[in-house]
Amino acid sequence: MKVPFVDAGFMAIVGLSAVGLNAAESGTAGLRQPAEFEPQAGVWMSPVPDDPDFTNATVAFTKALQSHVAVKMLVADDKSLAKTKAVLQQNGVGLDGIEFHVAPLATYFIRDGAVYLVNAHGARSVLDLKWSDYGLPGWCRRVYAGYPERIAKCIGYVNPAMDGIEGWFAKVAGATVVNSPLILENATFEVNGQGCS
Repeated sequence: MKVPFVDAGFMAIVGLSAVGLNAAESGTAGLRQPAEFEPQAGVWMSPVPDDPDFTNATVAFTKALQSHVAVKMLVADDKSLAKTKAVLQQNGVGLDGIEFHVAPLATYFIRDGAVYLVNAHGARSVLDLKWSDYGLPGWCRRVYAGYPERIAKCIGYVNPAMDGIEGWFAKVAGATVVNSPLILENATFEVNGQGCS
């Protein structure tokens, strides 16, 4: 049974009070992130059709989820879209009911991309958490201290545009964006649905 609630999936949030912001200052007053165990209307995935390991995971997840929630897939371009559809079909996954989207910022690690919040009336917001490519810029500066060319080359691997994926999700969901100074990468925690602050 599909229960309309909020698009969630592999997404999480840490309390903003941990960095000294209260709900009014952070813009999260009256909002909460639904708990991992609450009903979900959909789960986002971003397949990598050229990688067998990622493809196997995408196929397994899709098969497991399809009869329970809407499956939404985000790919980087039309070529990836065609490959993803072909790979899914070759592995016995029906495409009916899968919602496909194309956006250049698509990444397999989509769980780091958008955190959905909801108010008491069910209106959605997307929390705009920051992306630092797992702290790579700071690591580059420490490791290559005194070597500006190496620092620049190392930092060059970071795609600052990745920090904009929340705006894309908000637009697709018809949601507002709540800005945050926090960085979320690796989504290694869960929430209980009680709030954001």
